[in-house]
Amino acid sequence: MAFSDKNFRQTIGRPQESNRLFPSVLPIIIAVLSILIPKVPVGHLFDVVPAPGLILIVIFFWSLVDPDRFSIYLIFFLGLLEDILTGTPLGMWSLILILLHYFVASQGTTLLTRGKITKWAVFSLFSLFSYLLAYFLIWQVHGSVPAFKVILVPFILTVICFIPFYRLFEMTENMISSSAARR
Repeated sequence: MAFSDKNFRQTIGRPQESNRLFPSVLPIIIAVLSILIPKVPVGHLFDVVPAPGLILIVIFFWSLVDPDRFSIYLIFFLGLLEDILTGTPLGMWSLILILLHYFVASQGTTLLTRGKITKWAVFSLFSLFSYLLAYFLIWQVHGSVPAFKVILVPFILTVICFIPFYRLFEMTENMISSSAARR
C-alpha cells in the first residue's frame, strides 16, 4: 500500500501551520479589545464615565513577558486608536504607551524576579505618571484646566483592575506557551 509509507496526520490539513497564527495574533486581539470594551457606555460615576485604562495593563504585561510581541508601530497605532476613541490630542496615548513599553522592557529582568505587589506598585506609579501627563497635555491643548476627577476616577479603576487582568494575561500567556511547546 502506498499509504503505509506516509503519516497521514502530517499531510492532511496541516494543523501545525494553521495553529501558529492564533497564538501570535491573540495578544493583538486582546489589546484592541482592551481599548474598545471600556468605551462601552455603562453609566456615570461622580459625573465621569468610568473607563479604566486596560491598554496600559496590556502593554505593561506583554512588554514585561515578551517585549518583542508588540512592535513600536503597533503600539503607536493602538495609541492612535485610543486617542481617536477618547477625543484626546492625537499622539498623546501613543507617546504614553511607547514610554511604558520602553520603560518596562528596559526593567524587565528586574521586574520579572519580583512579586505581583512590586509589579502592581511600579504599574501604579507609571499609571499615575501617565494620567498626570495626559491631564497636563489636555490642559495645554485645550487651554482650560479640566476637572481633576476626569483623570482620578480612571486612574483608580485602572490600578484596581491591574491584579485581576494581570492574572488573566498570565493564564493566557501560559496557554499560548503550552500550546507552542506541544508542537
